[in-house]
Amino acid sequence: MPWYPSPRGLAEPTWSSQTSDFFGGQKVNELFGGIANSVDANFQWLPFMEYVYSSAQDTMTPAITNKGDLVAAMKAWEAALKTYATQQGFTVA
Repeated sequence: MPWYPSPRGLAEPTWSSQTSDFFGGQKVNELFGGIANSVDANFQWLPFMEYVYSSAQDTMTPAITNKGDLVAAMKAWEAALKTYATQQGFTVA
């Protein structure tokens, strides 16, 4: 069974009853399957998620690692994302 099953696969006992060593032997797929039903069907990832993740490394990781100002780090991350999106031709509200 694949790690991310199709919506039909979420109800399959062979997937939902699997335990995970990573999560201490818990049957987390049961939880994940239930949560999947609450995801907004209109949700879309940004078309530049790679930049979102890399800029988080530049702004958030140092603040977390050094127990710094997370609010300031979030503001810097937001500014970086807005600048990048605008430079790429996206309209930022």
